[in-house]
Amino acid sequence: MYIGNISVRYARALLAYAKENKEETQVYDEMQMLLHQMKAMIELVNSLNSPIISQSKKAMLLETACGIDVSNSTSRFIKLVLSQKREDLLRYIILQFIDMYRKENHILPIRLTLAQPIDLETSQRLKELINIKTHDSVEFTVVIDPKQIGGFILDTDGYRLDASVLSQLDSIRSQLIRQNL
Repeated sequence: MYIGNISVRYARALLAYAKENKEETQVYDEMQMLLHQMKAMIELVNSLNSPIISQSKKAMLLETACGIDVSNSTSRFIKLVLSQKREDLLRYIILQFIDMYRKENHILPIRLTLAQPIDLETSQRLKELINIKTHDSVEFTVVIDPKQIGGFILDTDGYRLDASVLSQLDSIRSQLIRQNL
């Protein structure tokens, strides 16, 4: 069976179970936290893949990575994934779950990359403008990358608007190189 099929089935089951228990928002937050922890700490992923560590210790690690006061749905989901020996697919399952939850709840993830921080008022105004245009609630993330020099990069749902000074300088450099060949 393909990784995509397996991860979609587990994610769909988790979403349905969480809705049944009225914990879908909490599970969504926990899955985001767990995904963040898996990206930030490679040791967590290595521990999951280790045959030496018991299932109960893996479950404890994952529940701890989800945050304080883990929901019943998340706890049972983790135990199911571990009992079925699907821990190597956990990241894919989480990504599928987050995607399904966002689609169902009309949440648009926006990532804005800037060279310097912006104030809260500007951030809120951008959120409102995007909300008006898309009619979705906006999950807004601001990333500061000084390499961009200026301008911004707006990433959302597979689309990218790159108005950064760095990309414009790269474009000019490429044009100059092509003209001098």
